[in-house]
Amino acid sequence: TTSCTCESVIEGTDEKVKANKELQRVMKAEAKLRERMMKLEQIYLQDARPENQKLAKEIKESYKKHVTTFMKDVVSYVKKMK
Repeated sequence: TTSCTCESVIEGTDEKVKANKELQRVMKAEAKLRERMMKLEQIYLQDARPENQKLAKEIKESYKKHVTTFMKDVVSYVKKMK
């Protein structure tokens, strides 16, 4: 008789699950950060002075340039994980 101990081994599954869970936590934290950034922007926009209006725009642009780009990168990295 032949005995086959065929086993399907999927490496990295635990790590991918952990990475996805951590990604969800990062996404929730980013949502809270975005909400705070928008509140800060609104505070600047309540003041009619041009310099504060400019700062509000710069805050939003900086957020988009740095945090949004970072989030896109993180999501793509987790998706690429084997």
